[in-house]
Amino acid sequence: MDEKARSGWMKRLAGKAIAIIGAGGIGDALAQRFVSEGADVLLGDRDSAAARAGAQRAGSNCSAMSVNAADEDSVAAFFGWAREMWGGLDGAHLNFADFSAAHPDQDLLTLSVDAFDRQGDTNIRGTFLCARAAVPLLLDRGGGTMLITGSGAAAKPDKSGFGYGMSKAAGNVLMRHIAYRYGAQGVRANVIQCGMVLHERLLANARPDFAERALAGQVCKTRVTRPEDVAAMSAMLMSDEGATISGQVIAIDGGSTMRL
Repeated sequence: MDEKARSGWMKRLAGKAIAIIGAGGIGDALAQRFVSEGADVLLGDRDSAAARAGAQRAGSNCSAMSVNAADEDSVAAFFGWAREMWGGLDGAHLNFADFSAAHPDQDLLTLSVDAFDRQGDTNIRGTFLCARAAVPLLLDRGGGTMLITGSGAAAKPDKSGFGYGMSKAAGNVLMRHIAYRYGAQGVRANVIQCGMVLHERLLANARPDFAERALAGQVCKTRVTRPEDVAAMSAMLMSDEGATISGQVIAIDGGSTMRL
C-alpha cells in the first residue's frame, strides 16, 4: 500500500467523537487506535486514575473522566460531558465487566446470590444504562456506532462461571435490539466477542504458563489475542468501512468459538 493510501486509511475516524467506558488493557488500546485514526475520544472508568493514565497514553485528543457504569447519575454526567463538548457522539464502545462470579469453583449450587447480583449490576444494568444514555447522542449526529465488548462465555457451556456468561449474553440481546430498533435512523450496533485477551497487567499477575495455556484453548495457534486486535476491529466498525455491518456478534478469539 502506498503512503497516500495508507494515510487515508489511518484517518478513517477523522472528525468523529467517540466515547469509551472501561480503561485498562482493551480500553487503552481502543483509545490509542481511535486517536491515531483522527477521532476525539472520551475515556471513562470507575478508577479515575486508570482513565487518566489511559488518556495520557492515547494523546492530547483523548480526555478522561470518572464514571460508574452501574450508577445512573454518573452515566448521565459522563455522556452529558460528551453532549456539551461535541453536541453528540459518532460512536460509543462499552468495554467494562465485573468478573467476580467468573470463578472456577462456582456453579449453580455454590454461586452466592450476592455475587450474582453484583455481577449483573455492572454487566447488565451498567450496559443498559450506558446504551440508553449513548443512543440519543448517536441520533443527534444523524447516526453512529454502538459497540459492546462481549465474551465467549456467552456462547459456550462451562462447568463454572455461568453467572458471568449469563450477564454477557444480555449484552448480545441489547445489541440486537439497538441494531433493529434504530437502524433506520443510522445507528449500527455490534458485539466484539473476546476470548482470552493478553495484556501487561494480566500477565503480571498470572502464572508463568498462562499464555501457553491460553493458546492451547484456541484453534488458531499463531498467538493469543491482544488488545490491539480488538481495537483494530473496533476502529473498522466505527469507520465508514463498517457501514453495512450491524446486529452481529463478531468473535476475536482465535477460533475458540465457531458458529454459522
